[in-house]
Amino acid sequence: MIEPIEIIDTTVKVGLGALIAALSGFGLELYRRKSERVVEKERRVREEIQRPVIEFVDELLVLMSKAYWEKVDGKQPDIQKLIEAVRKKEAMIEARIAALASEDLSRHFRALNHAYSLFRVELGDGHLGKARDQMQDAFLCAGKLLGVLYPT
Repeated sequence: MIEPIEIIDTTVKVGLGALIAALSGFGLELYRRKSERVVEKERRVREEIQRPVIEFVDELLVLMSKAYWEKVDGKQPDIQKLIEAVRKKEAMIEARIAALASEDLSRHFRALNHAYSLFRVELGDGHLGKARDQMQDAFLCAGKLLGVLYPT
């Protein structure tokens, strides 16, 4: 015959086991949700902040290279069109760079923007050698900017 104390003992053990399982499950669920939030935050930063910066830098370098080689080939690149293409996105990109809160990133972006401005002036004045130097400076600044975004 089972004693009442054995019934109480078994009931307490089963209850404690269920409580431990419930608390463990709850803790694991909290950890999973926190991990998902971290992954989602990283994805949003990549997609909504870093990707537009990278695309802008790529477009800027392509525009510079295209304008330079058109000038070398004797064509007259449309400098106003070049300026407008950059102005459309520049403020948006500056805001995203500010959101990343990296002084190095901001410094390299300002240097890239400065090299681009000097490039436009030199290209417009027909100084191809100086324009090429500014374009190369812009490429170097872009490389440093991307290096900050994706450190090795």
